Formats: sequence, C-alpha cells, structure tokens
Amino acid sequence: MNLSPADIVFTSIYLLSGLQGWWIYRDQTSEDQLNLPVEKSWLLHTMLLPACTVSPLFWRFCQCLRQCYDTKKRWPYLGNAAKYFFAAQVAMFGVFDPQKTGSAIWILAFVCATLYQLWWDVFMDWELLEWTPGSGVLGGSFQLRKKRLFRHKSLYMSIFTVNFILRFGWTLIVMPSRYLSPGGVLLDTFSADFSTLIIPTLACAEVIRRSLWGIIRVELEVINLTKREDAANFDPMGDEQLSSGNHMKPMNVESLEGTGARGRLGGTMLPVGSNLKGSANVIFINDMSSTNDVQVLWELCIYATAFMSMGIVAAVHRNVM
Repeated sequence: MNLSPADIVFTSIYLLSGLQGWWIYRDQTSEDQLNLPVEKSWLLHTMLLPACTVSPLFWRFCQCLRQCYDTKKRWPYLGNAAKYFFAAQVAMFGVFDPQKTGSAIWILAFVCATLYQLWWDVFMDWELLEWTPGSGVLGGSFQLRKKRLFRHKSLYMSIFTVNFILRFGWTLIVMPSRYLSPGGVLLDTFSADFSTLIIPTLACAEVIRRSLWGIIRVELEVINLTKREDAANFDPMGDEQLSSGNHMKPMNVESLEGTGARGRLGGTMLPVGSNLKGSANVIFINDMSSTNDVQVLWELCIYATAFMSMGIVAAVHRNVM
C-alpha cells in the first residue's frame, strides 16, 4: 500500500467532514451529503494537498538557505536551492491544474527542471565526470573520475542510467490522484488503472533510485574525508621536523574546497567565485563574510518569499484564489 502525506490529509479531512456532515445533517445521512464538504473543501484542495506536495521540496530549499547563512557563501548552496525551487514550481502548477500538464510550456519547464537535477547529481553530488583536456573539436572530453572506490565502471554507468530514467517520473509521484476543478467538481488526475498500477510502481522505483543515488554519494564523501585527513596529516618537512616537536598544524577544511564538487568547474580546482574578487564585471559574488547577518537574512528571506509567491501565482492562475 502506497500511503503518502496527501492521502493522510485527505483521509483526515474526509473523517472530520463526515463528522461535520453527521452533526449538521443528523436527519439526512445520505452519502452524497456526507461527502459534500470534502468535494467542496477549498481548504483541502487549495491549501493542504498542495502543501503536502511541495513541503518536502520547501524544507530542503530552506535547508540550503540555512547552509548559505551558516557558511556565508552563496555557492553551491543557492545552486542546490534552485534545484528544489524549479522542481516545486513545476509540481505546484501540475497540482493546481493537472489538465495543463500536456501543454508545451509545462513540458518544457518539467524537462528543464529534471535536466538540472540530473546535472546536479552527476557534477555536484557525485562528481562523477571530470573534464580531461585533449585533442579534438572541443579540446577534451568528460571522463569518469579517476578516484573511485568501486572497481567496475559498469556499476557507475548502471546507476547513472537508472537515475536518468527514473528522474523523469518524479512529478507523477507528487501529484495528487484527485483535484478540484475551477467549477468545484472533484476530478481524477489519472485513470483508474494508472493510479492502481503505475503510481505504486513509480513510488517503489523512487525508493530504489534514492538508494542507488546514495551509494555514489556516500562513496564521494568517503573519498573527500580521506583527502581531508591526508591533508591534515601531511608534513612537507619530513620526520626531522616531527622529531623536533614542530608539528605541522592541521589544514583548514575550507582550504580544501577546490578539491571537491563545490569548487570544481571543468576540472579546474578553484573555489567558485574566487576569481571574481576585485573584478570590475562581477556577476556572482560567492563570499558573504563581509556582509552582516541582517543583510544575509534579508537576502535569504527574498528567496523564500519568491518560493511561496509562486504557489500563490499558481493558485491565482487556476482561478481558485
């Protein structure tokens, strides 16, 4: 049985509405009258169900903003937040008006959001590919990273393929099975067979996808942790300095940013944004350490407000607000 938060909310409202209907219509307890509050519930279909759909994305979005505040650095945390922002907007418009999911604009937005997620998986969360300079039209090519814990390359390619395919089914999982039309009629989002067979299958497949995603993600964290430990224990002066008592101080972890995905761009080991300092054409300033906490909070609040405002725009577009 595939029980989502939206199902729990719908069931709770259904039971409460049934009690309300029983209390109001004590002398007329037909099923149609008891179900009327659920079918006409503006609160359920316009607020609660969309909130259940978007809330996981919103909390991850807020976690990225919190990381940005704690580290006082915009990248990669705002880039990661953008992934959840775009996914939430696609899901929100799909929740409010599923009939429009066949439009060219929605499909284009869905494809772009999914490709951005895939790009982030491969180059940021996994660091799976590295740019290798060479001959040819492009002057090089992307290769599987050299530092790996698993021996067989086929494992990485298999996980990449499964992740690529299943990424395109995420919107079908988050969209509720029913929605309230602008005319106040409760309609089915999918056909009965699709809801019974395909949706539970995609939900199980999403669990598998996340598990496979976690294998490479954990592997990368182990590799990065090993690099930090090696850098902290590195002694360029040799054993003589150790014997003299002048031990080398551990290297600051922040100085290793360029060794990971957070600072890698096209195989160049540089912290993102470091080459923008002092430039007259600064487009994206990564470092916010010189900005006070109030200014940082104001900036992050603008991003959070934009996230919430898109939900209101989607509701207004559907003529429910």
